[in-house]
Amino acid sequence: MADFLENLNEKQREAVLETEGYVRVVAGAGSGKTKLLVSRYAYLVQEYGIDSSNILCVTFTNKAAGEMKKRIRALIGEGQDVSLICTYHGFCHRLLRENPEKLFLGSRFQIIDTQQQKAILSEIYQKYELKLDHASFETILRKIGRIKRDTEYVPRMCDPNPCQILGEINHLDDRIMEEFLQRQKAAYALDFHDLMSFAIYLLETDSGVREKWQERLNYIMVDEFQDSSATEMRLIDILSERYQNLMIVGDPDQNIYEWRGADVRLLVDFHKEHEPVKTIILNQNYRSTPQILRCANTLIEKNELRMKKDLFTGNPDGEPVFFYHSMSESEEMEQVTALMGKLREKEGFRYSDFAILYRSGFLSRMVEKKLVEKNIPYVIFGGVRFYQRMEILDLLAYLKLIAYDDDISFKRIVNTPRRRFGRAKMNFLEGLRRDRRFSRHLPGTWGQRNSKTAMRLRSYNL
Repeated sequence: MADFLENLNEKQREAVLETEGYVRVVAGAGSGKTKLLVSRYAYLVQEYGIDSSNILCVTFTNKAAGEMKKRIRALIGEGQDVSLICTYHGFCHRLLRENPEKLFLGSRFQIIDTQQQKAILSEIYQKYELKLDHASFETILRKIGRIKRDTEYVPRMCDPNPCQILGEINHLDDRIMEEFLQRQKAAYALDFHDLMSFAIYLLETDSGVREKWQERLNYIMVDEFQDSSATEMRLIDILSERYQNLMIVGDPDQNIYEWRGADVRLLVDFHKEHEPVKTIILNQNYRSTPQILRCANTLIEKNELRMKKDLFTGNPDGEPVFFYHSMSESEEMEQVTALMGKLREKEGFRYSDFAILYRSGFLSRMVEKKLVEKNIPYVIFGGVRFYQRMEILDLLAYLKLIAYDDDISFKRIVNTPRRRFGRAKMNFLEGLRRDRRFSRHLPGTWGQRNSKTAMRLRSYNL
């Protein structure tokens, strides 16, 4: 038996050795699901003799894919092709790059992100003389996202002849969206919605491409399946249709992405659409104390849409779980900082022994505010300090400009929001400052004393 199999528990080993057909692994928090996936991949390559280029392993983020590649290479060697350990979008990107001629795309089609989408919208808004508004951009992009789920959208975008992409155009939003899509088409540009939609369209309409990938992918594994959408399930079903060797790994109790289309029922009801299914539950936790798990199990069992599992651990006992309910975020952080002070005084802890977890980045504001007030040093991991964020620095620059006539602050915000204030205009102002003709210390109305310069400033909208 390979060394990496000896380090697995009974349920993990069962999942690794269950290689054929549909396999559903319900992996609780801290139960070693990544170790399972890495070991199964290595087992297929080393014991079954499967070429690594014939295994698709889908992860949820590029970071997770990178970590998995690193761990798999450590087991199977550096010479193997592990490029098909990727995200859904990463796979779709590769599929389209290999077959751009099948669609309207050129070989150098580009991928655009949200900021580039907003830049296109900014140009369109200026064309129609509309106010550049972030909230309006978000609304338009959401509408465009819904359009891109329409089955008629892709063939219209793939039509090399000039054609209207939307159906009826009844109001201004429709004109904006039509122009956005036409500009995107002209630039051979795809966003993340398009990567998935175009890949599925190509697989469904081109038998040659579909059969090539179905023949190639002997085994497919999908991580974090509870966060998959119906569209992503459709992609996986197409790819696994020939061999039907599909393992999905997930936990219904960890589903947090419903707002972006994830449907936990795909995991819970997987057996209804895929038969027969072998279901394996990983419920041994390696991360937490028994006290934490008892608290978590009691809370999670109240969920209605789930698959029953009780996590257990062989870890030694820890401290009791402490719960505190506050009436405000300020009161909450007062309690946290007071507890930190108490533990430092009585138990001898250092500040580096504490970690404060929060659900989303915007919640860090009050955390940081209280830590600063209490003179407690801290480091933000995986994000930017609240007071170092771009929008906060911009706001502070406006306030400094008002309070101190600060040149540095003026330079920061003169084009925030965009005012078409370029280098030439800035150089002109710099010249005035050096000549000291433009100074708040000069008496009288400066514009009256130098009418030519005043007229030029007015032409700059100053």
